[in-house]
Amino acid sequence: MSENERGRWSLPEIANKIKRRTGYYKRQYLKKHPDVKNAIFLWIPKNGGTSMYNALKPLGMQYLTNEAALRFYFPNKGMVSFGPLSYSYLLDSNQVTHSFHHSAYKFAITRNPFDRAVSSYFYFKKNKWINPKMDFNEFTMHIEKIDFDKVVSTYNTYEGYLFPQFCYISHNNHICVDFLARLETIHQDVEVIKKKLDLDFAFPHMNSTVHESFENFYCSESKRRIQNVYEKDFKSFDYSIDF
Repeated sequence: MSENERGRWSLPEIANKIKRRTGYYKRQYLKKHPDVKNAIFLWIPKNGGTSMYNALKPLGMQYLTNEAALRFYFPNKGMVSFGPLSYSYLLDSNQVTHSFHHSAYKFAITRNPFDRAVSSYFYFKKNKWINPKMDFNEFTMHIEKIDFDKVVSTYNTYEGYLFPQFCYISHNNHICVDFLARLETIHQDVEVIKKKLDLDFAFPHMNSTVHESFENFYCSESKRRIQNVYEKDFKSFDYSIDF
């Protein structure tokens, strides 16, 4: 490290860089959670992910949102969620090793695509990601125009939040999780996860949007758009296209 480089950073910053590059944080994680089982929570936006993460965070779940975080904090052991990063991309780039992938218990939460679209609509309005005057029908028109066939490394974008649920939990066009909980029966399904991980935790209800039942927001055209865009989700997760 040159004098000029040292002059740009404080001593705590230098110490932090050394710790990251020498694997200190990875060792600390393993030391703090020596008995935690290998598990991956594939977080699909607007499907109860915030609640699941907050339930498991005190028990050893890491939440890594970018590739630098994986390099410095992820020992390819323990419990982890990769947030907006494409799991398929992480596997293909070997940032998640195939040995960890095969040893880990992988789970996700699905949601009725009709309901998820409405929840996303209100979430986007709340965070001012769309014009507050945009109605739900216009929102579905926007969804219909997104290119969901493109390959991405992260879903941490405006459009990324709207990708089909199948994209978040698949690799080489195959679902790669061991258990799919459903938001509609989450408290029942959480018991399966608790038993598999040999953990006891309460599942809170967080980051929810309050609105009328999703059926009330649809007309025939908006319903058709969501059916078409999320056709694979309806079929893969056995959600009815009728209501």
